[in-house]
Amino acid sequence: MNEARLNTISRLARGLAEGVDVRVELAAREWSWNARTRTLRVGREALESKSLASCAGLVAHELGHCAISSYQNEAGPLRPPDLPDDIWNALLNVLEDPRVEGWMMRSLPGSRQWIDSLRADTLTSMAPGDQVLWTLQFFLASIQEWARGWQVEPPGPFAVAPAVVEALAQSQVARRTYAEIWPQVDPSSRTPTPQAIMASTREALKFAVQVAPVLVELRACEARELASRLHASPALKQQAVAALEAVSGSHCIVVVSAARRVEAAVDPAPEALVTLAQRVLRDAERRSPTLRALHRPVKDATVGTCDAPASGLGRLTQRGRVFRVAAAAADSRSRPPEPATFPAAVQRLAKALATVFPPQQDPGWLRGFSSGRRVDLRQAMQLEMRPQAANELWQRRADPRKPDAAVLLLVDLSGSMRREGKVDVAVFATATCARALRMLDVSCAIVGFQDQTIPIADFDVPWSADLANRIGEMRLEVHNTRPGGHNQAGHNDDGPCLLEAAKMLARHPARQKVLIVISDGQPAGAHSGPDDLHAAIATIIKQQQVALAGIGIGPGTRHVRDFYPDARGEVPVDDFPRELGRTVVERLRAGIRGRVG
Repeated sequence: MNEARLNTISRLARGLAEGVDVRVELAAREWSWNARTRTLRVGREALESKSLASCAGLVAHELGHCAISSYQNEAGPLRPPDLPDDIWNALLNVLEDPRVEGWMMRSLPGSRQWIDSLRADTLTSMAPGDQVLWTLQFFLASIQEWARGWQVEPPGPFAVAPAVVEALAQSQVARRTYAEIWPQVDPSSRTPTPQAIMASTREALKFAVQVAPVLVELRACEARELASRLHASPALKQQAVAALEAVSGSHCIVVVSAARRVEAAVDPAPEALVTLAQRVLRDAERRSPTLRALHRPVKDATVGTCDAPASGLGRLTQRGRVFRVAAAAADSRSRPPEPATFPAAVQRLAKALATVFPPQQDPGWLRGFSSGRRVDLRQAMQLEMRPQAANELWQRRADPRKPDAAVLLLVDLSGSMRREGKVDVAVFATATCARALRMLDVSCAIVGFQDQTIPIADFDVPWSADLANRIGEMRLEVHNTRPGGHNQAGHNDDGPCLLEAAKMLARHPARQKVLIVISDGQPAGAHSGPDDLHAAIATIIKQQQVALAGIGIGPGTRHVRDFYPDARGEVPVDDFPRELGRTVVERLRAGIRGRVG
């Protein structure tokens, strides 16, 4: 055993905990953090076999769980009845790990290299027999997707079944949203509050509940597929029965592996064979070392009050008592978009936007750094003759360029938007656009207007539960009940507010700028009327700084065509989200001086 390595890991744990007394104990294989005793248990097997960078990644990973993971007490009642406990716990861990590691890299940027090394080790250490199980393929490919920038079908050391690829695609938006829900951080202490941790956890679990049915269907599909192969091979069927009767060993995984090489039967398998296949797969899952590693719960990963002052992550590691916050009864008019349909809508729009902003090629590497991600062999070969090349020995990956575009959605929040569910649909549609555009790194702002503009979402604020709630609060503005809001729903000064929004967008550094106005009534403001809107639009068109479009939501909005040169009127309320998405895509594709028919 390398005692020097254990000492290094101990010092690293204390360093990340910023001086707080952290104990490091050896275990056979387990890595876990116990918040009550402030003890980090490190697995001897990994300590001896993994690189020091991977071990450092495990330390950062476990302390990150201590910082923000508090789902254990919340998630139990949410488990679908068709999903076994260990599979449900493994799913939660797979969803939580990118969230934890993303938060750690955000809070401590220096941990990125360690976590990257840990991810690479995780993806290559999968037990060979586990590769045939679709559930395990889903879990490992999900982790790999995050590590590789959310590719739907990531390249890697194991094959992924077509059904798994489909399940990954169906659940990607929910999984990615879960990963990006971080607690709101206090800039002075860099430490999230317990309330923020619990609020973000509850918000994240909504998306875990969306992923679970996809996994249930994937496991059912795998059982039907295995049953079809058993139906085609009576000998293999007998082997499956014998494997289930065996007291010890991993016979069921051998059956599954053999079945993959058998041609499926043409006729549907009898229900009894489907039940047999389900039992075989369940036994293989139970014996899977990869699954056991994935569903390991974090020990006492709960957050409570501080017993003594400390700084940074040190404050988090000192918290010993469980902190529970009663779920707040949110106003029904300020709820974020309905989770059941929101991810699918975001995914559709993101795919459409991807045709406007296709993925960029590999941005390549920059030379001449004293530190970096990989050695520059050209400089290394010159070291003997030119020692000063040691200061230029490393390469760093160039940053890919973001799409050079910005979108501003200007939303009518006058009282007429209460009727026919228009404000609910406007909230859903604008949130969908904001989320999808952020996924492609396109800046997007949402501004409401009554007798003045009402900032809702700024251009480059990351997506979060807090941002979704702010967008949802537009419902309250039209009822004059938003706490701290403007609440002047009796007015809609379209002209002055449009000019103000155009100035706001013009100040953004993006080359391509799109302003879309969402309205349901004639201009009838406290300080302006139709002539002011005509004048404002003429000014914007003359300046040629932003592309402008108007959409009339609901019946009686044909008049928008009289104002905006690029306009859609009388858009049915139910069709509005799709119409807004289509307008955003078309305007971005057309460019500033383009015209959409």
